[in-house]
Amino acid sequence: MSEYQKAFGKNVRRLRLLRGMTQEKLADRANLSLQHVGAIERGTGNPTLLSMERISVALRVSIEELFAFEEFMRSPAEIREDLLRQLSRIPDAEVVRLYACNKLLLSEF
Repeated sequence: MSEYQKAFGKNVRRLRLLRGMTQEKLADRANLSLQHVGAIERGTGNPTLLSMERISVALRVSIEELFAFEEFMRSPAEIREDLLRQLSRIPDAEVVRLYACNKLLLSEF
């Protein structure tokens, strides 16, 4: 299995969970077998274009969003470094607003 298959599968799983869906529900909505959906999410399955289209429709996302998995291809250290670099470029006036938003987002952790 390739790194791209693993990242694709993690992203499908993330999108599915964000929508509160089980694998069974996704398989049903996408007209795919539960085994195929499970294999895709584990990164061991090799989805066809038709499967990807069905998954995107079932999850109500664009095909492009299924491939938006850059964060799964990077280490946590690389992501942290990138976040710090981005934070250093934010104007002071926006720092408080960003802090408030992040505090809300991260309050569950």
